[in-house]
Amino acid sequence: MRYLLFFLVGVVSAALALPDKPKVPEAALERLHKPREENLIVPQVVGPTVLISSVDSSASGVVLKVKGLVRILTAKHVADNVKDRTAVYSRAGRVETRRMAVVVVKAPEADLALLTPEDDKWLVPAFQSSVDPVPQPGEEAWYCGYGSLVPFNLVKTIVNQMAMHGELVVNGEGWKGHSGSGVFVKRAGKWVLAGIVVRPVASGSPHSPVGCVPWADIHTFLESVK
Repeated sequence: MRYLLFFLVGVVSAALALPDKPKVPEAALERLHKPREENLIVPQVVGPTVLISSVDSSASGVVLKVKGLVRILTAKHVADNVKDRTAVYSRAGRVETRRMAVVVVKAPEADLALLTPEDDKWLVPAFQSSVDPVPQPGEEAWYCGYGSLVPFNLVKTIVNQMAMHGELVVNGEGWKGHSGSGVFVKRAGKWVLAGIVVRPVASGSPHSPVGCVPWADIHTFLESVK
């Protein structure tokens, strides 16, 4: 009995001597319980993207509201390589749709063109800034399109530079099919259109930075459309 008593006392003493559980730092608790930031890339970058497909060409475009009408902005050389009435594909969430669109106007100087979709159901216009977003070298940017014939090929990259002749240059894996893709930067909590992909800077390289028509030229073109 005495031995049993000693044993029980030892067990209780050992339990009381156990170290306290380590406290979780308050900062870690805050991160654990903080709501996750909403992922805006899919609705605001992929959502406005369309794939432009024809027998001889595959490219990209971005949906915009232009003077109250839903239009598709792409590169002029894309519009030159498709029929005046061509198929476009969009994705809104899990819904993918196909419709026809008609080339309505091409910029006389910039590599830009507009198409009008024959219906705009499920099309999601991109956010447009009321002022030039002025992308800065090193800041995050995204674009999405038909690059390398991968549907809705989404690329995260950075702004490389504003070239001397006014072209916006971004890094990434832009390649054939990405022409016409919208380039987006974040302003006031939204991903806004900053440029349109038109060419690889280093011809013949799939790892080249891509040259883009900047927002200032896009805005001038859109304002000229009647």
